[in-house]
Amino acid sequence: MHDKDKKILTVGVTGASGAVLAQKMLALLDSDARVERVYLVVTETGLRLLAEELAITSSSSDQLVQRLLGRSSSKISVISNKDVGASIASGSSFYHAPKTIDDLVTQYVCRVLAQMDLPQDAMFRWAGSAAAKEAKA
Repeated sequence: MHDKDKKILTVGVTGASGAVLAQKMLALLDSDARVERVYLVVTETGLRLLAEELAITSSSSDQLVQRLLGRSSSKISVISNKDVGASIASGSSFYHAPKTIDDLVTQYVCRVLAQMDLPQDAMFRWAGSAAAKEAKA
């Protein structure tokens, strides 16, 4: 399988019950060769859910993944739900400075189609802010 065919996925745990479902999904995704990377985002209520339903608590993201899977993972990365500049952030339709409602509609529809593996040339692709790029340099 070519690397470009591998999936990069985001799993969110919000606290709406079903911690065991998130745990099983992460385990299956971690062992799936078709998956290159998994970004895990857990809200504060999601952390409470994991503690109440699975008795899993953690003060660090590395420990959280290890406790959820029972092993470490190089494939799963925890991203703070408060990091609006994270690589997985929504990339709001306003980042491309739309001038018309049609610009907004086009961007929205293009993003939906991209999720279906049908990327469109008209889609604006967020590459991060200049400040974020400078901070990494």
